[in-house]
Amino acid sequence: MTHPARSPPNPRQHKTFTAARKATVLVVLGALVGTVAVHIAVSATVERWQVETDQVGAKMNRWSRESRATTDTLLIGSSQIYRHVIPSLFEQEVRSYGRSVDAYNFGVPGMHCLELLFLVEWVLESKPDQLQRMVLHCQAGELELGGANWEAERTLRWHTGSVLARILHWYRRQPDWPSSWQAQWQHISLFLQRESNLGEGVKRIAAARANGQQHDLFYRQDALGTDKGFLALDRELSQSSGRTKADIERRVAMVDEAFMNRMVRWNRSAAPENLEPFRVELMVEIERLVRTAGVEPWWLVPPKPRSMPDLLYAHQQGWIKNLIRLDRPQDYPELFERRLRADRHHLTEEGARLLTKLAAKTMFEKPAQPVRREP
Repeated sequence: MTHPARSPPNPRQHKTFTAARKATVLVVLGALVGTVAVHIAVSATVERWQVETDQVGAKMNRWSRESRATTDTLLIGSSQIYRHVIPSLFEQEVRSYGRSVDAYNFGVPGMHCLELLFLVEWVLESKPDQLQRMVLHCQAGELELGGANWEAERTLRWHTGSVLARILHWYRRQPDWPSSWQAQWQHISLFLQRESNLGEGVKRIAAARANGQQHDLFYRQDALGTDKGFLALDRELSQSSGRTKADIERRVAMVDEAFMNRMVRWNRSAAPENLEPFRVELMVEIERLVRTAGVEPWWLVPPKPRSMPDLLYAHQQGWIKNLIRLDRPQDYPELFERRLRADRHHLTEEGARLLTKLAAKTMFEKPAQPVRREP
């Protein structure tokens, strides 16, 4: 059997391909160098701003210093945790069911699911001896970061090598992944910042905290919470002034009877068309991580305008076991009353007290079930 003769290589085509490949490499290297150079140039200014506004780092510091040794119930997640679960009241309610807990609110507004994964890993790696359960919630799972989080220290912190690998691996599995190069580069850029001169600020701050320096004094103390990490939105309004107060007042004014009527009627199901697959994957990974450590995970489904279809879907599939489901007006109509609404997404402090009691009831009304440490 004869085979057609292979045409000899064309030197001109080879040179063209080689030149194009070199050009691509130079463009990538140039972008890398340019990114690092810009970040180094602005590091002093940006780093100081980040220290002063990093609520996550301040809470990491305070919890490690004051509550790590005693906390058995860690409430960790977005503002739905931060503004809605009151640790002292939670402890009081649990005692009414014949149990005793020590709770801490590790909530921070706008917590991304990747940030929650990072913080859960950080907590578990510190091996807190008393930790028995976590109440969890994360704000978003999409990979396109909003402007508010761009280059914030908290975003740099969770852009580790392992997180970047997870993000890029997810993109590569998508059929249209080449078209998402800008979003991918956004995360690569944040990883480079973390590892560059600017990112050194994150590491230096962490090291200083480990040595006992009080860097959380840069952050407004009341914003860390008035009750073991908790701070209601309406209380923050009473303590705020200027732009912060005006912003909160604007958000409160957006809640009217028409909005409340629409909110009660909105669909709260795990419809497949509403799912964010990456968010589902992250929640299931967090669930697995917590259970493997012998800690019991509970996921909060708060009384927001729209439900959490990703979480509900994972629960229906049996991937996530425990829900504190407070999102259904037919079950808890009082949580959807206008008088308990601070803005479209948050309750007042009075509403938070009711939510806290309902959360404790959901978790502790039935006899405790042992959590097995998975291999």
